Amino acid sequence: EFWKFLMQFFNTKFVVFEYKNYVEKISQNLVFITSKYLYPSALRNVAFIISRNGLNANAEIVVNAKIKNEKTLIISLTDEDLLIMVALKDEGKEPSDYLLEKVENLLMSLSI
Repeated sequence: EFWKFLMQFFNTKFVVFEYKNYVEKISQNLVFITSKYLYPSALRNVAFIISRNGLNANAEIVVNAKIKNEKTLIISLTDEDLLIMVALKDEGKEPSDYLLEKVENLLMSLSI
C-alpha cells in the first residue's frame, strides 16, 4: 500500500535513496542537495534521506516547503527508524506500514 500511495499521490515511479553517515543532524543544505535529484518530468518525486540522527529544525522546514511548493516528498529515516522496521519484519509485520504512518504524520503536520 505504501508504494501505491507514493505512486498515486506523488506521481512517482522512481525513488531516490540518499545515505548520510553524519553524527550531527542533517542540515538544510544537504536536503537541498538531495532535492536536486527530484524531477517531476522524470516521475522522480520522492526521496529518502537515511541518516544517523535525522534532520535539524531548518532541514525540516525545507522538507515541508518542498511538499507544499513543489509536490516533492523527502522522507527522513534515522537509525532508530531502521531498527523499528527490522523488528517489525521479524515479527511478521509489514515495515512499509511504518513508512506510511510516518508520511501520513508528516502530511498531517503541515501548516497552511
